[in-house]
Amino acid sequence: MYADPDARGGVLEAEGIVEVKFKQRDILKTMHRLDPELLRVGARIAELKEQIKDISKSLDRRGSIDDSLIRTDIGREAEGRVRELETELLAAEKTAKAREKELSPIYHEIAVQFAELHDTAERMLEKGCIFDIIPWRSSRRQLYWRLRRLLKQNEQEVRVQAAVKPADSMDQGAAAASLRRWFTEDLGETQSHQWEHDNEAVCKWLESQAGDDNSVLEKNLRAIHQDAILQTVNNLVLELTPSQRSEFLRKLSALEMEQ
Repeated sequence: MYADPDARGGVLEAEGIVEVKFKQRDILKTMHRLDPELLRVGARIAELKEQIKDISKSLDRRGSIDDSLIRTDIGREAEGRVRELETELLAAEKTAKAREKELSPIYHEIAVQFAELHDTAERMLEKGCIFDIIPWRSSRRQLYWRLRRLLKQNEQEVRVQAAVKPADSMDQGAAAASLRRWFTEDLGETQSHQWEHDNEAVCKWLESQAGDDNSVLEKNLRAIHQDAILQTVNNLVLELTPSQRSEFLRKLSALEMEQ
């Protein structure tokens, strides 16, 4: 499978992914974790709440200022201090809300961009979902060479598989690996990357190799076929009785003398 550089593979658009996976409460948590202003205000809010709690506990174990204590100087002083702290707390919370409102569109846009980065052609290629990224304008030419290369490669893979018979068998993956090894052997390591990324170059190499008896491809095919024949003969000889083996060697010597 291939994709255009601007293609997207997800079922949901980035906005939809954010709505499902990164809701507003998650955005707020991220703000309070990253924004210096919200970190400062948040720390102050926590500090104010703790101070109010401590003052209330010091006057009443139940956590509130009792009416009878308010009538005393200590109670009135504590009540005034609590009200000051509550006023400051309210202002701090309003500041935090205003900051959240200010940052919300920015963080939402960042979340959308982050979601889009997980649905680009580059990401699909990295995860192995597509084979390559092809611009739409050049897709016809590249796919033409890809198809032509695969047809030629399949033809040679069949020849490689046939060359190892009857001594052995080889699957298509091993045959393709052999062709790739011979490609590198012929052109060198510096050009080995073409096997994966240049269909035109590989196709032309396969075509030129198939028509030349002295090419790397043809020489290797003959070599592995000869090895397969020798292995087959060796296996057959091992199955012969001593007298049959002697007769076989005699006939083989006679053939050599005739040649």
